[in-house]
Amino acid sequence: MTEPIETAVHTHINCWNDGDRDKWLSAWHPDVIFQDPVGSKEKNGIVAIENTWDKAFQAGHSWNLEPVFMSVCGDQVAVHYINHGNLDGNIFDLESIEIYWIGDCGRIVRCHTYFNPSEDQVLDPWFTPGWNEED
Repeated sequence: MTEPIETAVHTHINCWNDGDRDKWLSAWHPDVIFQDPVGSKEKNGIVAIENTWDKAFQAGHSWNLEPVFMSVCGDQVAVHYINHGNLDGNIFDLESIEIYWIGDCGRIVRCHTYFNPSEDQVLDPWFTPGWNEED
């Protein structure tokens, strides 16, 4: 049964693209484990998800997710995205692979993201390996 699993991911995508922070947060379990990107320190809980939104959409930044391919297997979903970004006027596309685990609750309980920005794609330190929680 893929419907509740796909619904959780589509809620994430649609609310992100619509700028609906509150509804977007509802797609995530309060105890979510988030590695964004893989290789960085794990981010835990809904506060980490709130920080992800706030840092992604800080002044001068905007993002739009374009899903290219989605595959549901068991309780997991793999999505290939083109992330259309505008960071202080620097407009670019960043490809990513994101893996979501969906709990019985119908929410995202774990997420791993994979992406490699080029040198001209300067992301907030929150989205880079080696980030520090105090940043």
